[in-house]
Amino acid sequence: MSGPAVTYELVDDEAGMALDGLDGTSTANVNLAAWAMLDSDCLAIGRVFRKEWNGFQGSIGTVRIDWSIFDSRTLDYVADPAASDQGYYVMTMTFRLAYQMGA
Repeated sequence: MSGPAVTYELVDDEAGMALDGLDGTSTANVNLAAWAMLDSDCLAIGRVFRKEWNGFQGSIGTVRIDWSIFDSRTLDYVADPAASDQGYYVMTMTFRLAYQMGA
């Protein structure tokens, strides 16, 4: 790995329901992960994640995000199997959000 990288993962997704059926909203857990050679780089990216995503409301393309809240954070070291003296850090932050498609 040559430098910091960011990945995201949709962990789960649930359609909102009302008494008369689907209500057009969904909730999801989303993992945002920072990958870097230094833990300080992961932590710096994590501060940006939290600042931008905790409490976020707005649109991304045709998806309207009604709310987003920070849930949890982990920081791990992953050894490189090809080089035992090298590895990288990965910090994963989970956010819970509610959204509407095509809004």
